[in-house]
Amino acid sequence: MREGKNLVKSGKVITTTCNYDCGARCLLDVHIENGKITRISSGKKAGLKIKACPKGLLQHDVAYNDQRIKTPLIRTGQRGEGKFRPAGWDEAAGIVAGKIKETIKKYGSGAIYFLVNTGSLSTLHNTRAATARFFGLLGKCTSFYGNVSCEAAVQSSNATFGTQFTGSTRENILHSRLIILWGWNPVVSRFGSDTEVYLSKAKKEGATIICVDPRKSKSSRALANKWICIQPGTDAAMLLAMAHVMISENIFDKKFIEKYTSGFEEFKKYVMGADDGIAKSPEWAAGICGCSPDAIVLLARQYATIKPAALMTGWAPGRTLYGEQYHRAASVLAAMTGNIGIKGGFVSGGADFVDMGLFDKKLPDSFENHHIINKVDLYDALIKGKSANYPEDCRLLYITGSNLLNQYLNLNKGIEALKRPDFTVIHELFLNPYGTLC
Repeated sequence: MREGKNLVKSGKVITTTCNYDCGARCLLDVHIENGKITRISSGKKAGLKIKACPKGLLQHDVAYNDQRIKTPLIRTGQRGEGKFRPAGWDEAAGIVAGKIKETIKKYGSGAIYFLVNTGSLSTLHNTRAATARFFGLLGKCTSFYGNVSCEAAVQSSNATFGTQFTGSTRENILHSRLIILWGWNPVVSRFGSDTEVYLSKAKKEGATIICVDPRKSKSSRALANKWICIQPGTDAAMLLAMAHVMISENIFDKKFIEKYTSGFEEFKKYVMGADDGIAKSPEWAAGICGCSPDAIVLLARQYATIKPAALMTGWAPGRTLYGEQYHRAASVLAAMTGNIGIKGGFVSGGADFVDMGLFDKKLPDSFENHHIINKVDLYDALIKGKSANYPEDCRLLYITGSNLLNQYLNLNKGIEALKRPDFTVIHELFLNPYGTLC
């Protein structure tokens, strides 16, 4: 955070960036008077007029909220009762340190489970970096890999393209004549502070924008020329039906397929029903996804013939069983239309990450070889431990920057799991429901 040049009569303005995990990093001007934040406005930047979202602009309401935890809380009643007493930082740190030492002495450091997510992605107060350093220095603990946001997209990207860095800078959108936002609401979830700005600019310059989404989202209302409503979790079926149209009408890019892909003939047999006797036609998909066959045919023709085109896929449709198939199907369509690696195209189905590099200097980290468990197995690991072949029984659970009962599936199992550890530490701004279980 640095003090900006924009000074006001009775106070000052400090320019910083939003540290929430949508990925936008919008510039914020924090207005301060008499040592207190009075308001937050969008930071000024030459060129694009980027406005921060309400989540960033209202962070002072979070800081000064009466319900925000301002001192450590120690449970006094039974788990689930929600009874706590305030404590000083020295007392709380002493209790936590003592429990950690006690756990290591009795059971070994592997009995300490730590879960960290992206509650804060700032450079200094980064939940991941700070937590990794602490437990790296502590010893071989038990931690988790994977994520609850885009695991299916990452796995699809690695399998299809050999990397998760499949994105491009947003000005590429300005070269697109057709933009399909599939299961993606960038007005709310930015994925780059300039995403909405470039989409709006592309539309003004003549690009057609189509939204495919179960809801008529803010992006559908603000950006789209057309909204196609689809049943949740049926996206792969509709994408396959679009491939069926392109193959049947011979409107796919044969040169790109022959030069840059492998396995297309096997995919073609599956789509046309040669393998299982079920042609993945628009009529077949219509009964699954709730869209009319005509709407599917029209969208397929548009994507195959309007060049260049960007099928920009969000992560939400992949958060289902076999969700990676949605991402893989989108990647196949991008290849079939020859829209990969060209100006105005897009690597559909990818993780949409851009490798911007890392800071040369960061919080030092000890790369301890922890036991690691996939995050989808978190609750089973807490409940079953060694009896289900997990590396250790959890005796102490340490959670940082992660609202897991809100973000993870299977709420009832989560409640049961959080009651199992002997001792739990939670870093949080507010006393969320799972906090009462610690």
